[in-house]
Parts: sequence; C-alpha cells; structure tokens
Amino acid sequence: VCYALDFCGVNMWEQNAPTLTTQRVCAPCTLCDRQTDGTEATYLTTACTDTSDAVCEPWITCQVNQWETIAGSFANDRTCEDCTSCGLQSYVLHPCGSFADTVCSNHTVCAVGEYVALSATSSSDAVCRSYSECAVEQFESKAPSSTADRACSSVSACHSAEYESLAATSTSDSVCIAQPT
Repeated sequence: VCYALDFCGVNMWEQNAPTLTTQRVCAPCTLCDRQTDGTEATYLTTACTDTSDAVCEPWITCQVNQWETIAGSFANDRTCEDCTSCGLQSYVLHPCGSFADTVCSNHTVCAVGEYVALSATSSSDAVCRSYSECAVEQFESKAPSSTADRACSSVSACHSAEYESLAATSTSDSVCIAQPT
C-alpha cells in the first residue's frame, strides 16, 4: 500500500526527508526573540528554509562602561557603545546607565566679581559666590582672589594718648602714633 507524502506547511521545515519506508518529518521553525522565560534572548542569523531550521544567536551583552544604543530584536543583535568620558573642563551631570550615555556639562566659570567657593570635580560643578563688600567702618585686610573672598577688618580707633598719623583707606587701617608728652 502506498501513502501520499506529507508536506511541511508554513513556518515548518523538513527535519527528516522521506524514504521508501518512512514518512517525511516536519518541525516548526525556531522563533528568535526576546525571551520571557529567563533564557537568553536571541536574534535571527539564518532564516528557516524548506530543509533547514532557523539559526538564532544570543544577543551580545553590553560590558561594564557600555550602554545599549540599539535594542536587540528577533532580526537584529543588540548594539552597545562605550560610555562617554567627560573632559577636564566638564563634569558628569548624569552617569552612564544601561540604556543612556553619560551626560556631561561644562564647568561654570565664575564671572568678574565672583570667586570659586567650592571647586569643581569630575562629578560636580563649581560654586561661585560674589565678593563681600566691606562695611563703612571696615577696610579690606586681604584682597580677594579667584578662589577666596576678600577679608574685612574693623578700622582701628586711636586711644586718647594717640593721634591718627594716617587715615584709614578702603585697603589699609588707620595708623595711630603715641602723642608726645
């Protein structure tokens, strides 16, 4: 008795060819995709044909200091790139993560009339403060710099046994000398 041979349908491939005494064996084509069962996700490298199964390869794993620039799919591998390193004149505003690159921001440059109250680091910006102004009865005892505020001191008052030989200025104290007796 002769039997008609089975044909493999859509999304099936011939796993074993028919012989004179056996029927053709068909199998479903392997589907590559993101796995939800905890197994490794894969993508298609060779399509299923009438006589061969699909070939799937695991997605690459982004390494430490890399981030995923293009997500993997059933047809494409994941793409990873190295995280950006911020330069000397910038700091990390947002660190590199699994799905986002490092966001760098340029360090603040203090304006005229300001000093660096807190220095910039690779992970934080500089903090600028305006120079202090000395009060009416004060003088500038230490000039401001790019990294320090000015220092103000009270103007000296001469005692009754002294006279003022030099008046105070905005940057110097008054000079008192003992009166001759």
